[in-house]
Amino acid sequence: MNVELKWEPHDEQRKFLDRDERFRVLCWGRRSGKNEAALIDLFVFAVENPDSTCWWVSPSYTQSNDYGFDRLVEIVPEVLLDGDPKRSAPREVQFINGSVVVFKSADRPKTLKGGGVAHCVLDEAASIPSGVWHEYVRPTLSDKPIGDAVILSTPKSKNWFHDVFRKGQDESVGGYWSSHATTFVNPFVPDSEVEAAKGELPTRIFEQEYLAEWQQDGGSVFPEISIGSYSMDGYEGESPFSIGVDFARHEAYTAVVVLDAVGRVADTRRTQAVSWREIQGMIEGVADRYAPNTVRVDATRDNKITEDLRRESGLTVEGVSFSGGRKRELIENLAATMEQGEIEVASDAGQLQRELEAFEYSVTSRGHPQYSAPSDMDDDMVDAAALAAHQDFTDRENKSVLTPVLGSVRRGSSGRRSARSKTAQAERQLERLRHN
Repeated sequence: MNVELKWEPHDEQRKFLDRDERFRVLCWGRRSGKNEAALIDLFVFAVENPDSTCWWVSPSYTQSNDYGFDRLVEIVPEVLLDGDPKRSAPREVQFINGSVVVFKSADRPKTLKGGGVAHCVLDEAASIPSGVWHEYVRPTLSDKPIGDAVILSTPKSKNWFHDVFRKGQDESVGGYWSSHATTFVNPFVPDSEVEAAKGELPTRIFEQEYLAEWQQDGGSVFPEISIGSYSMDGYEGESPFSIGVDFARHEAYTAVVVLDAVGRVADTRRTQAVSWREIQGMIEGVADRYAPNTVRVDATRDNKITEDLRRESGLTVEGVSFSGGRKRELIENLAATMEQGEIEVASDAGQLQRELEAFEYSVTSRGHPQYSAPSDMDDDMVDAAALAAHQDFTDRENKSVLTPVLGSVRRGSSGRRSARSKTAQAERQLERLRHN
């Protein structure tokens, strides 16, 4: 049976339809054609994969029905339908080849439990809680056959949608692909209409809704991250080195970040669910490659780890406890150092970049800042970077200086700022974080 669709994709839609990664992410502006492209992609998948179960998930049933169900019914030729579409909740479209598309709502996550979903579209994903993706939708795609997902939205806060988009931009992360497009890409929306919206809307709203740009959250701890043009692969770095190690807790990762004498991230490592001996071997390997060095480790739970590394590995190891206000000091120091441009993150340090971008703060009722990653993300790399940045070391030839304890000394300076100057800088940084 030959079926012809009278539809011509624009350039960005065609690029999306030509990709075959398991997780494709579209961060596109309003009226850019992302919803239409996802519907066509869904239709083609259902037709070409008999007996497949597909989902369309939106923040609410109304959105799922209006922008998913109603539009798919308009697209699909009746000859391919197995009876009338089901219009009671959850709505369904059944194909003659046994495939079915079910339209669901993210505001009732328990209805998203199940398995065997071959293809899922998450529409307006930035408005869907992270738990819906991590706890419900993502697990449904793990059955055989392994399912895939199309995740589309205009941007909002730097939440889980921002994280999966960044993964799609990171070539070192397999299985993800992402695309950014503005409303201007849609040839059916006149540029004059977009320009008119620009004149009528607040800049922040226009940039978010039409240009699909993430706006800086007020709660971001690291608003300015210096991304270098270099890659860690093959970068030797300048000694001495500072190595920060954050040990895993519960389901978290053990993370390692290496800073060189000019403040460049020379290496990052991350591992999960391995034995202490394997972790020790990883640390020893990193320390052997980047020498001379000082290793600063998280000793919150067990100082014995520090002693074991010193005794068995012969490394210069300092243990730091994150208890009390110590972590706050470390994070504020890292934030101040990065704001001064004293740390440069490698272009291929994707996990570290994403964690820094998402790391946030809140203020308690007593006015004290609290720092953490969003509930659906990790902060192991941030903690490791904070430990590495806290290590005070100076190049003996005075090529550069990195002294980010309470403040920072600019590269090439031979002296240190006074304690009063450092404290003032830290206070200004803290004040910015509180009132940003």
